[in-house]
Amino acid sequence: MDAIQNAPEAVLTGTYHWGLVILSYIVAVFASLTATYLVGCIKGCNQCNKKYWILSLAFTMGGGIWSMHFIGMLAFKLPLPVSYDLPITVLSLFISIIGAGCAIFAIHGKEFNKERIYFGSLVLGIGISSMHYTGMQAMIVPATMYFKFGWVGLSIIIAMTASWAALAVITRFGNQPETKGFPLKFAGSSLLGLGITGMHYTGMTAIHFVPNPILDSPLSIQVNQGFLAVSVSIITLAILGIGISAAIAQAKIRTLESMNSVLEQKVSDRTRELNEKNRELDQALSQAIEYASLVQKGFLPVEAPKFSGFALSAKTTPARMVGGDFYDFIPLGNNRLGILLGDVSGKGVKAALYMAKLVSEFRYLSQNCHEPDMIMNEMNQRLYERSENGTFATAIFGLLDMKKNTLCISNAGHPGLLVKEEDNIIYEKAKAHGPPLGILPDFKFSKEEIPLKSGQLIFAYTDGVTEPQNSRKDQFGKKGLQHFLSQSEDEPGKLINQLERTINEFVSTIESHDDLTCLALKVS
Repeated sequence: MDAIQNAPEAVLTGTYHWGLVILSYIVAVFASLTATYLVGCIKGCNQCNKKYWILSLAFTMGGGIWSMHFIGMLAFKLPLPVSYDLPITVLSLFISIIGAGCAIFAIHGKEFNKERIYFGSLVLGIGISSMHYTGMQAMIVPATMYFKFGWVGLSIIIAMTASWAALAVITRFGNQPETKGFPLKFAGSSLLGLGITGMHYTGMTAIHFVPNPILDSPLSIQVNQGFLAVSVSIITLAILGIGISAAIAQAKIRTLESMNSVLEQKVSDRTRELNEKNRELDQALSQAIEYASLVQKGFLPVEAPKFSGFALSAKTTPARMVGGDFYDFIPLGNNRLGILLGDVSGKGVKAALYMAKLVSEFRYLSQNCHEPDMIMNEMNQRLYERSENGTFATAIFGLLDMKKNTLCISNAGHPGLLVKEEDNIIYEKAKAHGPPLGILPDFKFSKEEIPLKSGQLIFAYTDGVTEPQNSRKDQFGKKGLQHFLSQSEDEPGKLINQLERTINEFVSTIESHDDLTCLALKVS
């Protein structure tokens, strides 16, 4: 570098692109703001992670100052071709980052104090000045650079002052609550941006260029301004991204910490209360379920009736202690028997109590009317008028006439009956004659009469028999049920027990989610 006193008179006059000048200031502000947020992370993190935050802060400050510097360099225009030496350009970036890193390591500790800030500002100021003038040496231009040492000294003083301001701002406002601290952080970062850019443009004022064609060196490793502009833009965007991410992360962390603190206090205050309430609720629920179970069992037959030439059996196994499946055998006199099987929508206590009401209604109606379709019509209308929250039920009601050897069936939305003949032929009869009970008012159900023959097995079931799944998500299904019936020759009671064991083996450890109910009639 030559002193300005020795400079020839032909000094080149440079100009500035003001858009890039403003951009350099914006980069400086956002780099400062990002550094302010990262200091809060350093203060709040544990010791094992602190070094990573320090490195992040060093790269943010150093990279931000370097980006501002080279955007400012691009803003400076000379009436001569200008390019940049790539190794020196990269070296200036490392100098900026290392300077920032050394300053952060110098000031960090259990507490940020004035002595550390003064020493750190000295280190950072030297780093910024070194980066600036190293970056100036990266310029490849056919001209000689002359320096006004008074302006050079002033730029270094500004660098030191700006460094002190930077460290004071980020250590003072880095831990402020987000709602109160952001205006202070932004205001401090804006002033700090003025200091950083002021140092750069003061340093640029300290340099004069005099044309010297001899200095043109085409063999130098160069990077043109277009490539440099793209590189600096990418770095600038990265810094802005870091700033935005840090702001969002910091705000979320502090919000969550505040919420967690409040919630932990509330949880601590209420845990004992809730545990006591839970015990009371568990006890009340157990009593309610036990009561519902007793009610349900009270409405189901203790055992199937016995008649000459006919063997009957039925069983229900709720998925929980209580369920919504039901069956009944209703004596109607004159060797006639009402047979009922159905499924209430829903599970648990509500379904069990609703099921009890249905069984009671069926018993009452069947005493006055023996036609299955007429009973279904009346039940459908009653349920529609009294149904709560869309509750409905599927049901099969059959009239077994042991004199005529017939079974007359009306089916409301329920799976049909499976009939097994003596030669193991299995087919389905009495498919649904209408929708479930309680859905469509005034619907008229039909009936179907099945002639009974010796050796026949009539099997009725709920969807809890066919819908269980194994670990491969395969359903037991109607085919599985038909296969089981084709292989079994047991009387109804044993057959139903064996079917339940077969289904349990099929699902293995998978928990059942539906009640399992079936009814069998064997004609002998």
